[in-house]
Amino acid sequence: MHSDAVLSGPSDSDCAPALGLPAHANTDTDTPSDTNALTPTVTRFTFVPDFATPPARIASSGPLIPSALPTKIPTLNNYTRQVAWSLDHTTSYLASMHNDRSVRLWPSATFLSSTHATASTELTNANANANANNTCTPARYSMAESITDMAWSPSPVDPPMLAISCPSQPIHLIAPPFPDDSSGPVPTPTPTRLATYAAPTHLDLLIGPTSLSFHPHYPQRLVAGYPHAKLHAFDLTQPSGSPSTSPSPTGTSNNNNNNKLKGILSSLVHLPAYSSLAVSSYSSLMYLVDASSLTPTHTIRHLPPATCLSTDPLSSTYLVSSHRNGLIACHDVRDVRGPVWTWMRAAKSNMRTSVQVLDNGWVAIAGCGPGASQVHAVDLATGAMQRVVMQSHRQDEVVAACSVVGGGQWWATGQGSRRYQVESMDEGQLRDRDNSVNVWQVAGQWLESKT
Repeated sequence: MHSDAVLSGPSDSDCAPALGLPAHANTDTDTPSDTNALTPTVTRFTFVPDFATPPARIASSGPLIPSALPTKIPTLNNYTRQVAWSLDHTTSYLASMHNDRSVRLWPSATFLSSTHATASTELTNANANANANNTCTPARYSMAESITDMAWSPSPVDPPMLAISCPSQPIHLIAPPFPDDSSGPVPTPTPTRLATYAAPTHLDLLIGPTSLSFHPHYPQRLVAGYPHAKLHAFDLTQPSGSPSTSPSPTGTSNNNNNNKLKGILSSLVHLPAYSSLAVSSYSSLMYLVDASSLTPTHTIRHLPPATCLSTDPLSSTYLVSSHRNGLIACHDVRDVRGPVWTWMRAAKSNMRTSVQVLDNGWVAIAGCGPGASQVHAVDLATGAMQRVVMQSHRQDEVVAACSVVGGGQWWATGQGSRRYQVESMDEGQLRDRDNSVNVWQVAGQWLESKT
């Protein structure tokens, strides 16, 4: 019987509201005193980070013991491949994808609290005698194959929905189990599978997608990119019957001669302000696609294969891409003839590294620094590297996964890399391989602005 790690955090029941925002940090509309005024005043709170102050690690998992699968994966090779925060407004979760073909869902209400600015935790295993008040056990969902991508639904439902893709499997739509309360552990260790979705080829072959993306304004529309250069959109409101029943896709990509999709579609991101979808491919091409018809409209050329895309969440004007050779490129979607700026990582990694554009004008980039063991914050306007936000204590551990929430206050990182060891390793050496998930709190303050 296998055991699993737990994500530990301080046991303070006074958790901050909605993803670390202060109690007053909501976007409100103030009614003007002048009744003749037609335009209301919108109050917005922006988090200004203080990268000069070292971030506080408020939660961390120990070495994650792999699932009991037919092909046993050593603990030292169970590195983190991707992390992502849920986007709902009621109950937040942190999803982490690992090399053991599993996704772990951590209820983040256990460790997100505005009072934990200087808290620190130690690595804790599930079989350790830990206090149940300051630990939370993840809900784990395993697949038969390596997981290629995952995406949270932006719909404010409780619990949130997570889409998972595999090479030869339908898309699995799962939901975390309900906790007893906002601060307690998850009572059920297995998430609930809500439905599956597939788009068979003309030969009735089941090919799983390599990238997923929900529309931020239409959460019932899921777009999937496939390795044979195809896009399919699924309408989640259609009845799917039993979980094994798959509805037909509502649209497919129309590949014309001028802008034809090519290669494995590695990453997708919606640009809602322009009704477009950005698509990256391993064939050294990127595309802008009409979000309704899934027809390619523009092609971005002369770049290395891209592995991750992110866009400005407020205006969708800037598109930032992460490439396999370590290049970071920022594009203005209004003029795709060339990048606005480029930035090269100091180290290269064969792992898929993440990049995320924040709503406060920063770009979070994983896999930087010596040995790709750092996470950097880059200015979106200029591309100048400002600060090293966090760093692994081992320079040979690749920090390939990074996800930010709460306006830039909460940072989640996943690290580890594949090890090829001939000699046997004892338990102490296994623990020294820090394949872990960490949650950090960045110092800063909230500033109010009215428009």
